[in-house]
Amino acid sequence: MKRAAVELQKQLRGVPGLIAVEDDLPFGKEDILLELKPEGEAMGFSTEEVARQVRNSFSGSVAKRFAEDAEEIIVRVKLPGAETKQQTIRDIYLTSPDKTDVLLSEVVTLTKRLGFTRINREDGLRQVSVTGDVDPAVTTTNVVLATVRQEISPAIEKQFDVQVDFKGKAEEQSEALGDLSIALIVSIASIYIILAWLFSSYTMPLVIMAVVPFGLIGAIVGHYLLDFNLNMFSLMALLGLSGVLVNDSIILVTTIKRFVADGLDLAKAVVEGVRERLRPVILTTTTTVVGLTPILFEQSLQAQLVQPLAITFIFGMLLAPYLVLIFVPSVLGVGYSFKNKLNLLMLQTGFRKTTI
Repeated sequence: MKRAAVELQKQLRGVPGLIAVEDDLPFGKEDILLELKPEGEAMGFSTEEVARQVRNSFSGSVAKRFAEDAEEIIVRVKLPGAETKQQTIRDIYLTSPDKTDVLLSEVVTLTKRLGFTRINREDGLRQVSVTGDVDPAVTTTNVVLATVRQEISPAIEKQFDVQVDFKGKAEEQSEALGDLSIALIVSIASIYIILAWLFSSYTMPLVIMAVVPFGLIGAIVGHYLLDFNLNMFSLMALLGLSGVLVNDSIILVTTIKRFVADGLDLAKAVVEGVRERLRPVILTTTTTVVGLTPILFEQSLQAQLVQPLAITFIFGMLLAPYLVLIFVPSVLGVGYSFKNKLNLLMLQTGFRKTTI
């Protein structure tokens, strides 16, 4: 396990932007391993008996216990302190089952190796953690993880027969993405239900919500142009951006439907609706972009954390006039055209009309 950790550290140090690579399994004092020889087994020794006699040589063995004035006295027999300090483990004599003294080196094979101060376990399995810091000026956590997963960990697992798991920021990001995915599904479902109830239609919410994916396109373009990576702040900002775009779409669609209800045909209703909503949409976009732009020029650590959030809103809102004032009316027109053709087909077949 330690060899695998050392090899992994060696390869991780070659990954650009990854610094301070280390593990949590430091070497401790030197250990001496005793392995029973066939000759020792022939003399009648067992592993347990050898271990007991070696332990007693250094720690002593209890010869007698007796009580004196309500206090237990233990008599322990062991080598004198001076001899113990000078004694090497090879010079220890063991007593064989036939009561003869035999040198330890004749009974066991002694092997030295570096030991460990502790061995960590999780769910009963031994583990060692290899950690490192990512230099954000050079690379990102996602790039490092992709490199390790694709190029390094498979070879380590195959060579040393170990399992490589990803913790730390990788685990945190995975959990956060899972939670955010659930939040996204719940929010979209909630918006759809509310819009379906508001417009008494199953298709109108789809027309209004069609702008949401294009807000993501604006965010991606903004991150690319400013050389930023998408992160959790970007995705959380996307949820807020979706709400703003949906709000503008709701008001525009409501305005168009009001003009249609007043007797205008769809084409004129769209023109009047867009004309009425043009100034509010432009003002909303301008104030949002102008208010968030100074964050992009800040150099403080706090500002750097929220800059992806600002980029998502700024570039998503820059697309808002085109999405809300051009894309939504276009989709609405397609929907009405489809409705008219469907109603005509239903009239010809004797079914009732449909609504959108």
